[in-house]
Amino acid sequence: MQQRCPDRRQQFLFEKGGGCVLIDNEELRLAPGSLLVLPANCPYQFRLTPDTDGFAFSGSELFLRTRVAQAMFTTPSSFWESYYKPYTYDDLTGEHQREKRKRIFTEVSIAAARFGLGCDAAIMAYILVVVVESTLPKLLQGWQPPTKMDSSDTSLLYQYQILVENHFREHLTIESYCQMLGVTRNKLIEVCKQLSELTPLELVHKRMILEAKRELLSSMKTVNEITFDLGFIDYAYFSRFFKNQTGFSPTHFRSLGNKYTA
Repeated sequence: MQQRCPDRRQQFLFEKGGGCVLIDNEELRLAPGSLLVLPANCPYQFRLTPDTDGFAFSGSELFLRTRVAQAMFTTPSSFWESYYKPYTYDDLTGEHQREKRKRIFTEVSIAAARFGLGCDAAIMAYILVVVVESTLPKLLQGWQPPTKMDSSDTSLLYQYQILVENHFREHLTIESYCQMLGVTRNKLIEVCKQLSELTPLELVHKRMILEAKRELLSSMKTVNEITFDLGFIDYAYFSRFFKNQTGFSPTHFRSLGNKYTA
């Protein structure tokens, strides 16, 4: 059965065993030393060997996204594109890297067991370290600092993402978002392209598709119900949109997930 965590970013470190995980009908292999990172709202299903062991943590997606945006406004745009995708990080084959990652996760476990919610900020700080360390290394190769970027641009993108999260079902125009943000269309396009490599409209579509996939794989709703829940006027329009974005019709996409769980 497909699972998901609506508001929390999840991280799994596999010390032994492993297997595979199904994400959006794509199967990813998991081996000892693999670090799996799942963004909020990402539907997934594990198939693990009985001897699998390791660490699992989750943190508030809003908290992590805010802290990353505040601390890392000069990161390459590809960082944010990667941040919102599930991925496995398999470069922990070196003994030093494995021990370092294990130490971080062990310290988080000890802090959580000893202090519980009383040290939530400290626990989240550890998790933030893992988020950043596991995402940046590959992305920084050959990167040059952007010539026109500051923290206000990152803040604008973050505010836009919040608005998209709250209104993507309403199919607002980009001009409507610009009015709520108090910026011009050109400014919003510039910031979105610089930081996410996507246009404002593509970011809205990406959020719609994520929700559509989640509903198709993890809910009992009919495709027509999902169509109207996402604000589309009819199934034919929604089906064309979904197929243009994913290469599959909604019904076909759902059937692929059902075959895996059968």
